[in-house]
Amino acid sequence: MGITDITMRTRSINFLAFAVVGASAIQQSNSLQNVDLYVPENGFISLNAPLTPRRIGTLSTRTTHPHFIKSIQSIFDQVGIECTIINPYQFKTKGQMVLECQDRTLLANLVNKTVSCSHWKRKNQQCGTCVPCIIRKASLHTGGIQENITYFKTLTNALSDPDHRDDVMAMLIAVAQKERKNISTWVLNSGPLPENELADYKTVFTQGLNEVKLYFESEGIL
Repeated sequence: MGITDITMRTRSINFLAFAVVGASAIQQSNSLQNVDLYVPENGFISLNAPLTPRRIGTLSTRTTHPHFIKSIQSIFDQVGIECTIINPYQFKTKGQMVLECQDRTLLANLVNKTVSCSHWKRKNQQCGTCVPCIIRKASLHTGGIQENITYFKTLTNALSDPDHRDDVMAMLIAVAQKERKNISTWVLNSGPLPENELADYKTVFTQGLNEVKLYFESEGIL
C-alpha cells in the first residue's frame, strides 16, 4: 500500500474540473448557450505573490491566479466547453469583502462554522498561523466581525516556535518591505498579468498587506 499524499497539490485542477462538470450539466439540461462559472476568491490570495524571495516556486499555489484561470479558460474555449470562468472579487481584498457583505448578521452567525486554514485537515483544527488563517483573521478584523473559535496556535506563540512561525515571519517581512519594494515586480513574480490591469492588481495586493499590518498591530506583534 502506498503512502497517502497529503499535499493536495492537484486541488486546483480538481476544483475547476468538478465545477465545470456541474456547470456543463446545468447548461445542457436547461439548453443554455453558455454558463458563467464563478470562482469567488479575494484578489490578494488569488495573486498569491511570494511574500519572500524563497517562496517563489511550487510551494505557492496558483489555484485562482488570473494567468492560470485564463489558461484554463483557453482550454475550455478550444475544446468547446461553453463555460466562462469569472472571479467577481479579483480586485477586492478579503477585508473589503467582509465590509461589503450585504448580510453581516448572517456572516457573523456563520463565521465560526467556516474554515480557511490550509492545514486543518491534518488536525481537524485551524492552525491560526498559515497565510490563509492570517488573511482570514486580518479580514475579520478589518470588517469588524468577531469569531469564537480556538486556533491551534496564537501568533505570539507561533513566533517562538520554529515549527510554526514560518508564515507569520514571512508576513511580517512582507509588511515591512511593502514601502520599499517595486510592487509591480513583486506581483508579477507569481505569474504574468495583463498590463492594462496591473495597477488594479498592485492596489489589491498593497491593500491586503495593509489589512495584515493593522491586524498585527492590534495583536501587538508589530
